[in-house]
Amino acid sequence: GKGHLVILGDSFDRGDMVTEVLWQLFGLEKQAAIAGGMVHMLIGNHETLMLTKDSRYLNEKYLKVMAISGIEYSNLYSQESVLGKWIRYQPTILSINDILFVHGGVSIDMVRRKMKLEQINRIFSDIILREEAYSDNELADFKFLNDDVGPIWYRGFFTDKSFCMSKLDSILNFYDKNHIVVGHTTSNEIRALFDEKIFGIDAGLGNDQPGAMLIYKNGLFYQGLATGKRIKL
Repeated sequence: GKGHLVILGDSFDRGDMVTEVLWQLFGLEKQAAIAGGMVHMLIGNHETLMLTKDSRYLNEKYLKVMAISGIEYSNLYSQESVLGKWIRYQPTILSINDILFVHGGVSIDMVRRKMKLEQINRIFSDIILREEAYSDNELADFKFLNDDVGPIWYRGFFTDKSFCMSKLDSILNFYDKNHIVVGHTTSNEIRALFDEKIFGIDAGLGNDQPGAMLIYKNGLFYQGLATGKRIKL
């Protein structure tokens, strides 16, 4: 229907059906639009690695594909390909109502640099993933956003002992949001932190665990299990 499905990145390097997953999401995006809803696939660090020709985490199947075809794996998703062009237009950070969605997280450093959502997405889409020419200022942003405090690599919500409610409130106030939903840092289940202002939803699907889905409906958050059961958070 009119619901939104958000995929928080890392469709690459998580198994041997990457192409199938991407075509499924590509088609589902079109079906959802017709039905009045939306599908959003965010850029994660593994999309960025692949599109910038870093194949260190490739599944064995795709290493064999390269050996047999003689084609660099990333070239299968070049800017001239259907999926390659589509991926490069996907956002890195997404706002829906009062929720911010991002693969890794939002560091206080991003707020200190006053980085707006549109600026972040443009730098990833036009510079980092397209490798087009950029100015010295854009180069500095490029390096910052693709670093440990950038949106696709940041793990500070879970690992930085100095991260606190006041820093989180500064981030939420700057972006005018009430919640942040992230992936990237794996757990055994969905984690709600700081009075449900942060949700870590990587529940280990990429590590052969059942995984889970965060469901938001009528102002309430639920953990959706692979069995179909919903647990209120």
